[in-house]
Amino acid sequence: MRQLRNTYYIIINGQSGVGKDTFIDYCKQHVPCNNISTIDSLRFLANHVFYEDDKSKEYRNFLHQLKKLVNKYNPQYFKYYVHDRLEKNKLNFIHVREENEFNDYGKDCIKVLIVRNNLSDSELSDIDKSHNFNDIMYDHIIVNDGTLEQLKEKSKIFTDMFT
Repeated sequence: MRQLRNTYYIIINGQSGVGKDTFIDYCKQHVPCNNISTIDSLRFLANHVFYEDDKSKEYRNFLHQLKKLVNKYNPQYFKYYVHDRLEKNKLNFIHVREENEFNDYGKDCIKVLIVRNNLSDSELSDIDKSHNFNDIMYDHIIVNDGTLEQLKEKSKIFTDMFT
């Protein structure tokens, strides 16, 4: 594994099920990475409602609504949650959907969108349907329409930019 001399902040975005976590897992095979989701702090409560951590549309929608409530009553909560988990000399991948939160993690954040063009509407959660990912200017767009091996190769090309 190659080491990094700098710390990087990467906003990673994309619809549910496009392979964001898989892409990060492949990046971890090449350089030190940190995977932070603003929603992770809410999973403990959600798991008591759903009894397990799943990836169903209902579970994702519940997390989205819960996040909106937390933001309403404590708008700084997620900013501090993420900042407490950032690590030096790593690629810090931060899962954030809301563009207004991007600047909370520094103006020098690299914005990455993962897309998979073959998702059906039935696979999308309510947040996916209501969020227009194309309204945001991204630094990199990773198309995940191939095999896992092809996504792994794309992760290598991506991480090569930082070494």
